[in-house]
Amino acid sequence: MPKITIFTQAYNTEKYIEKCIKSVLNQTFADFEFILVDNGSTDKSKKIIQKYAELDSRIVYIRHDINKKGFWPQYAKEMTKGEYFTNLDSDDWFENSFLETLIDLSEKYNLDMAIGGTKFHYLNNNKTSYRISKEEMILNKTDIINNFSFIYQFIRTVWGKILKTEIIKNTDYSDFYKVAGYGYGGDTAFCIDSLYLVEKMGVTDKVLHNYIVHSKSTSYDYNKNRILSDVFLFEKAENFLASGGSIKDESYLFLFSVYFYAIKDTITVLLNSHICTLDKLSNLKDIIYNTRMQEMINSEYVKSETRILFNQIGKWLLSQEEVQNNEGLDLAATILAGMRLYPNEINGWDEKMIFILLIKIKENLSKMNLSKDADVAILCITSKLPLLRDLNADFLSFFREIIFHLLDDDEIETQNQIYNVISKGIDIPDEYFESFISLGMNLSAKMEQADSFIFFKKQKISLYIDRGQFTDALNELADWDEILPDDVDFENMRKRLTK
Repeated sequence: MPKITIFTQAYNTEKYIEKCIKSVLNQTFADFEFILVDNGSTDKSKKIIQKYAELDSRIVYIRHDINKKGFWPQYAKEMTKGEYFTNLDSDDWFENSFLETLIDLSEKYNLDMAIGGTKFHYLNNNKTSYRISKEEMILNKTDIINNFSFIYQFIRTVWGKILKTEIIKNTDYSDFYKVAGYGYGGDTAFCIDSLYLVEKMGVTDKVLHNYIVHSKSTSYDYNKNRILSDVFLFEKAENFLASGGSIKDESYLFLFSVYFYAIKDTITVLLNSHICTLDKLSNLKDIIYNTRMQEMINSEYVKSETRILFNQIGKWLLSQEEVQNNEGLDLAATILAGMRLYPNEINGWDEKMIFILLIKIKENLSKMNLSKDADVAILCITSKLPLLRDLNADFLSFFREIIFHLLDDDEIETQNQIYNVISKGIDIPDEYFESFISLGMNLSAKMEQADSFIFFKKQKISLYIDRGQFTDALNELADWDEILPDDVDFENMRKRLTK
């Protein structure tokens, strides 16, 4: 029985697979089996793997005719013969001492999991970076929880470590398959689940593993379930930490930091995807309004980073032509409200369109009792017009269509609409009625239309009488005794006051 099982699956990695295989065969620790799966490769990977399988009996060669996904847990459970297990991606490679160092560490301290440092090789710029501990660490269960923010970088992936095979065989893989179905994150789900079975873990200060970071494509296929994976992994980590008692604030800061960068990557994939703009907006709305996202927005966690990201999203959002149409504008307003953005200047937008956008943002925020900041932005737009300077945001929102025409410099249509609302007896909230009449009066005065001004003045006096503000009504009527002494409407108002 071999001491350790190494598992690798390859799919069209002819450029790297030989280096990967040689790094295993050249290990200073030789007591291993190497399960090597050709996962339906159509390039020269098959021939390379077959060649080495014929040369070394420690290689267990398996060939799939098609490219399968998510099968390694089943193979690991059913086929692993070694006391320990490790995973190596087909485009990566071990340092020669990988097995010997981690097995010695495990044997010395009776570890369930031993982790080595990784050197990252970036193909796009030929640079390198490291994920490594500055010192050797041996941690029990409590130590793992207390040092989770440091440990998490190592346990998000299956590779770069060895585990006792009993951990592999006894871990529940249901969450692995669930998250894998979301598109990514299955290995992280497995690693977090495995921690429940790990009583003792070790981290060496040596770099033992090499990882190729491939250049990212500028276009992506977006899976709308990515957000589900981001949230699911956050909650799995949260539940693991909770297993050790109350979660500390610094642990939540770390969890939200990890979540933030996962979401940032998800949004990057979305905005660079091939789907249409309206579909991008719809998916972006789902991301922003996810419960965890809103929790992060309303907290102090990664606040400055979140604000920078949202400003970038807002800039992209408002540069899209589709957001100036009805459906796009509604989606944009919903997203901006969710991000707590209230733009009062937008390149290429006139003020009336910005006003409508802000009103829609205000409506969304009102549902969350957060409309105050949107009100300020609305007033920044409308206060530029003397006629609107003393009106509050709720009033402006209620009469948005009328205000829209006024911002569009269409005073005639604005006046007509105000007149129609009053003359047709359309319901107006009591708290807005006087300001609405005054707007009509002031607009008529500006347009020097005496008949309209008198019409609105009569409405105002009548309102005072209805409210029992008799002194105000008398003062207003007094101004008209000499101007229109025989006006029937004014005369009737005087009679109402003498009753």
